[in-house]
Amino acid sequence: MQLAMPSSLARPLVFVLAALVLALVAYDVYWLVIGLDQPILGSHAFRQTQTAISAYWLKQGGPLFAYETPVVGAPWSIPFEFPLYQWLVALLSLTGLSIEVSGRLIAFGFFLGCLWPMRMLCRQYKLPDTTFLFAAALFLASPIYTFWSRTLMIETTALFFAMVWLALFARALDRQSVLVGIATFVCGTGSVLAKSTTFPAFVVCAFCLFVARVWPLVTRRKWRHAIGLSLLAGIVTLGPLAVGSYWVHFSDIVKLRSPGGTLLTSSALTDWNFGAWDARFSAKLWVETIGNRVANDSFGKLAVVALILTLFALTQRRYVLPTLICLLGFLTPFLLFTNLHTTHNYYQVANVVFAIGACALGIQALFDRAWIAGIAVLVLVLASQISFFGQTFGKEVVEDFTTNEVYQIGQIIQQKTPDNSVIVVFGQDWSSAVPYEGKRRGVVLATWFPRTMFEALVQQPDALLGSLSLGGIVDCGTNGYDDVMDLVGPYLAGRSVLGEAGKCRLLSPVKP
Repeated sequence: MQLAMPSSLARPLVFVLAALVLALVAYDVYWLVIGLDQPILGSHAFRQTQTAISAYWLKQGGPLFAYETPVVGAPWSIPFEFPLYQWLVALLSLTGLSIEVSGRLIAFGFFLGCLWPMRMLCRQYKLPDTTFLFAAALFLASPIYTFWSRTLMIETTALFFAMVWLALFARALDRQSVLVGIATFVCGTGSVLAKSTTFPAFVVCAFCLFVARVWPLVTRRKWRHAIGLSLLAGIVTLGPLAVGSYWVHFSDIVKLRSPGGTLLTSSALTDWNFGAWDARFSAKLWVETIGNRVANDSFGKLAVVALILTLFALTQRRYVLPTLICLLGFLTPFLLFTNLHTTHNYYQVANVVFAIGACALGIQALFDRAWIAGIAVLVLVLASQISFFGQTFGKEVVEDFTTNEVYQIGQIIQQKTPDNSVIVVFGQDWSSAVPYEGKRRGVVLATWFPRTMFEALVQQPDALLGSLSLGGIVDCGTNGYDDVMDLVGPYLAGRSVLGEAGKCRLLSPVKP
């Protein structure tokens, strides 16, 4: 039985939903402001400080393209992604804001900006206005977006450009225009360069939209139109991918200039990025990662409701195709970059938006048949998202990281070492956290680095320090260095302690 909404309530309800979306924007702003100037030592501080230290040295006048991430020794440049986000952070920090505040504001701005292409896509495919409002509300309340949008991460920048690219791609299929084509190419390039692993899922979705648009032309033998659309789609898709490939080639050349950089080239990290083939069929991926962690991070403890809504959308003919495309976009990154997604809980910023789209379509399908039930389910899922955030991510947002030993040893480094010196760090993997908090270039030696790196430190330190002097040595523990303790032990022995924070000690650069 269909319980259609009275026409007199249609417009007021849209206003109410729009007000709900604005309230959720305020909700996200609240969580942003709480930790706006906190040290970046929470979840995945390793990756956050890697981004932050690159922006910091860009601000100091470092190279724009072969930008410095000074953590594994001279000549300091080990570029990964194109520094679009880092440029913006460095520029904003020139106003007097800290790197921490600037980075969070830029990431948050791109997060909110994603609502624009979301609206464009809903209009392009003539979905009801409420569909966008449902999707926007779920997007803004999703724990994964509320949290990661307020961190020093490149995720939302890449997501924004990918979403705009997809929206413009869809428009270009219907309205062939040089300006739209150029804008599509630029946005695709922006996404690929900002973070290459974000773009492929959007390409897969775009291909589905392309086939749905071109196949009828082929069946009607409108070859000229079909070929024109194919050329357009190819240029705005393959062009950005070609630019991205060139950047990877360039960044690898730069990395090969330093001993530490050779460990981090694209070929060296291939297995790490993609994972083993059988991992795609493992319980770790489908149960632990997608079924438990990602589901909760996206929709809270009632993620099963989102799944039921998605399945319901598939029963309604009008919503079958967009729902299937959303599911494909959601699953593609897990199948391509399996190890990255099972290891890191921030990579899903790139694809949870598709799960949200599928859930929103399910709510819309229910709303079409029984509008009160549709609104009730929306409220239920939003409550689940907000509750889960408060119980998990929210606790980290309010944590005081100035008591963290890495932050405190960083303050000691700033006080006890010369400005333009280098620190050597043990016991921190190859994390940028200590060099960033200390505002110094670093040689951070992970336990898995080859013995030759440790030999160079002891026998030819200038190879790692470049032309700079050693400012101090940070010892945060030597567990795991067993194979090189014959080098590390004597290197640390006999140095005076300049300061301590937790298990980390700042040792003098010279021995008595």
